[in-house]
Amino acid sequence: MENDKYKKPIGYRWILFCSRITSCGTRISGQIDFGSIKMPKTIYSTDKLDPNNKALLKRWLGDIWDLGDRDEQSWKHVGHGIAALLAHDNWKEAVDYNEPKSKMTREELVKLDALWACIYKIVKLAGKQKVLNTLPDLADEDSRFMYVNTYLDYDWLGYTRVLEEDGYYPKVD
Repeated sequence: MENDKYKKPIGYRWILFCSRITSCGTRISGQIDFGSIKMPKTIYSTDKLDPNNKALLKRWLGDIWDLGDRDEQSWKHVGHGIAALLAHDNWKEAVDYNEPKSKMTREELVKLDALWACIYKIVKLAGKQKVLNTLPDLADEDSRFMYVNTYLDYDWLGYTRVLEEDGYYPKVD
């Protein structure tokens, strides 16, 4: 069997780019084109993100959490943001908690957008179902992500309905 320990995560060059832009806060608006990437359709499976991409997802969600108030607003922003990204392909379509703190500077907003763009790339390349299947693990492993899959269990928020209509299984059993 192939040794996964030495495999590079999917989208390796993109991830290096994301690492550079998010660490220095470089503006990337208008430079990202996801039009050529096709979302893989999956029938429900229990597959999860590979360890490298899971670590990157955890790191970038943590960076988003750190940009905020590091309290209730950060927790809920991460939860609503990932749910909106998975359901609508856009974190800005969150039902609530659109930002991780009340007042953000322009530089913080640019960095926030860049971090969500990096997470979106993992979602596009790995597939929504793998990310959905990984979210409960993140919630269990790190208290910063306590709401990361909570809003996918609430039908009244609309995220679940959209995902199920697209053939994904968002609910945690």
